[in-house]
Amino acid sequence: GVDPRLFANKLVENTLAVIESDEKQRLLMMETSGLGDLALFDPEPISPLDAIMDGWSITRKEKITGSSTICVASLNNETNQLDLSNIGDCGLMVVRHMDSETAGYMRDRDTPRHLRNNDLRIAFLSQQQLKAFNLPYQLGYSGIEDHTDNFETPTDAATHSMTVLPGDIIVL
Repeated sequence: GVDPRLFANKLVENTLAVIESDEKQRLLMMETSGLGDLALFDPEPISPLDAIMDGWSITRKEKITGSSTICVASLNNETNQLDLSNIGDCGLMVVRHMDSETAGYMRDRDTPRHLRNNDLRIAFLSQQQLKAFNLPYQLGYSGIEDHTDNFETPTDAATHSMTVLPGDIIVL
């Protein structure tokens, strides 16, 4: 009697609503401050972890039975900073063009450079969070108040921050 999509869809919907609300609030603050220039008044946007926490809190209050993994990332184009929070077996990968001279141990040493098809290498790969094989960490709601320990909370998220370079490919 449980539709597994309902909790996951609502979690993402609520997390997106939190992010959009934060953006509107920051724009409103900028407009009412009279500064008019985002460069002069640029409060940090909500972090991926805070967005997950707020989205999860709203979803739990709606008492939708189910569970889900989630990964949220934000990219600051000014500082080239990528921030992410991940719970479970979803995640993020950054693929980067590597110069053979600087790639070090990741370089393909057997094929001459001019014969290689590409120079793409994995620069970052988020780690899966698993309790056991095929049992990822999950946020959820069981409807049974005494069984809240069956699920993780957003504080269990793996959170990372890294600098990305022009030309990086981000797979989420």
